[in-house]
Amino acid sequence: MKGLRAGVIVCGLVLPHLLSAQQTRPLTLEDYYSIINVGSPAISPDGARVAFVRTVTLEEGNSRHSEIWVVPSDGATEPVRLTSPSYSASNPRWSPDGSLLVFSSSRPNVDSNTSSSVWFLRMDGSGGEAFQVEGIDRTPVFSPDNRWIAMTRPTPPTTQPDREELTENERLIEERFDGRAYDWMSYRFDRRGYLRDPRDPHATPSQELYVVSRDGGTPTRLTEMNFDAQGPTWRRDGSALAFTADSYQRDEHTYERADLWVVDLDGNTTRLTDDGFHYSSPAWSPDGRTIVLRGYEGLDRVIERKQAHGSPIDLFLVQTSGGEPQNITPGWDLTPGAPTWSPDGRFIYFAAGVGGNSHLFRIAAGGGSVEQVTRGNRRLSSVSFSANFESIAYGVSDPVVPGDIFAAHIDGSNEERLTRSNADLLDEVDLASPDRLVYSSHDGTEIEGWLLHPAGYDPNRTYPLILVIHGGPHGAYGNSFSFQRQLCKLQTDTSFSTPILVDLLATVNSSSGPFGVVGVCSTIKI
Repeated sequence: MKGLRAGVIVCGLVLPHLLSAQQTRPLTLEDYYSIINVGSPAISPDGARVAFVRTVTLEEGNSRHSEIWVVPSDGATEPVRLTSPSYSASNPRWSPDGSLLVFSSSRPNVDSNTSSSVWFLRMDGSGGEAFQVEGIDRTPVFSPDNRWIAMTRPTPPTTQPDREELTENERLIEERFDGRAYDWMSYRFDRRGYLRDPRDPHATPSQELYVVSRDGGTPTRLTEMNFDAQGPTWRRDGSALAFTADSYQRDEHTYERADLWVVDLDGNTTRLTDDGFHYSSPAWSPDGRTIVLRGYEGLDRVIERKQAHGSPIDLFLVQTSGGEPQNITPGWDLTPGAPTWSPDGRFIYFAAGVGGNSHLFRIAAGGGSVEQVTRGNRRLSSVSFSANFESIAYGVSDPVVPGDIFAAHIDGSNEERLTRSNADLLDEVDLASPDRLVYSSHDGTEIEGWLLHPAGYDPNRTYPLILVIHGGPHGAYGNSFSFQRQLCKLQTDTSFSTPILVDLLATVNSSSGPFGVVGVCSTIKI
């Protein structure tokens, strides 16, 4: 069983350019609009360049604006902007040969009537404006041989929906009133409003899988499932795709339980699992015989088995020839992210949270001990691999750095910091690195928290204490920058001067133990 884990913020990156507290000023609310966020790094297949997203917050428009930038992975030159500043852009990805960079943007296409948000840039030195490719209107997934692009598209049924005969009263009501009737459980969602009927494929078309030539054309539909295909991934030879899909998706009385499927380019579909687990993020082995993916017991299975606990998330191997999935992380006490297979087939890499940090890990393809690859009191995000797995790029954040892009060797060595996005602001403001707190839960499990001191903290003075308490079960505060917490610790008032901020978090990664402390925010004079 997987145990209790908690988050802790500790200083991660040393900033030699920071001035002393006497030379800096407190953080202000207006500084929020000066912070530049960078993320979504994508390293080129040859490992030479890293594309990433640079985002700023616009006070006047109450919005955010994002652009794609690129920087050499050795940090030899400064980053340069790739996309037009007139339109937001995000989600950069490279073609397997490195000649194209694809991204998402809402910019209009003046040369056609297409409304696709998928755009391409030539990166082979030929230059030119961003362009679109016929038939590619959803996030593309390139085949390793660079011949095909896969994508999922909403596909309504070809038949018209049945319409029930209305009584005279029902007809009058429909004519006179603009009301809406909802008789399904998931009828609304925060920030999405009222939802369409998930049971009706006409109201909520299924995401079916298509392929199209890399050069564009008319997409060919591969699946006809009436439920969503998710996370498609190519076999190394480009002859088939693996994906996950929940055949019970339209039964609102069934909890999620997506299975693993494979489809070839002729549309022949094979279901590889049907065991009540919920699977996601499949990845093929280099020889095409095995698929690794994340999985956990679905809630229906937990209830049916009358378990007194939930399910841990683990990595499983599934043979394409058949057989039961093999759990390769049963004794590992953390939660693995999406797996990626090394080209030589020896290792499976994945990210995971550990305490307040996030790092890259790996495990031998046949199972065994999990090895932590990167280290430090910080959070890594969006790890991207070069084609030969010699280089990686990733985002880094810690309590005093909002985030930057780094590159390194696959073992974490020879790290290069590629951006210093907020260097000017960090030179001006006084930020605090928290102290780590450790205490024992009722069963002896260590719980971690952290303490932020105010600027000019004097242990002989009395300060108010602000508690930020958050429950689990599957998330944790950690070594990432929080404008809110840094601002809060520097605020003053007439009665208490500058407060201390304390963050405490208990979180359960899986199957047993307490669910953490219910959150309470208050100010206490101590």
